[in-house]
Amino acid sequence: MAKVNITPKIRKIAESGGLLIDYTVNNLEIGGKVFERDSITIYEESSDYFVEYGIDDNFELYLISKPDYIEDLPAHIDSSVKLRSVVKFTVSELLRFS
Repeated sequence: MAKVNITPKIRKIAESGGLLIDYTVNNLEIGGKVFERDSITIYEESSDYFVEYGIDDNFELYLISKPDYIEDLPAHIDSSVKLRSVVKFTVSELLRFS
């Protein structure tokens, strides 16, 4: 992953709010064929709170899933700086709705 990275600072911001952030590879079956989808997930352990961004061919992120009550997440992330802002925002939203 070159363009958007989970830096130690981003991971620390997530952990300070009780969240985890991970890079994952999911297998999706579509029309009998299996495809891999790389993604970054920001989540709370043992909870249904999570935000998932897929990783496109340019190593930029696109929003896949989020809780309905969080409305102001960007549909596209093209830098680690923007990802850091999104992680800060998700931490604040989790604390606000907890």
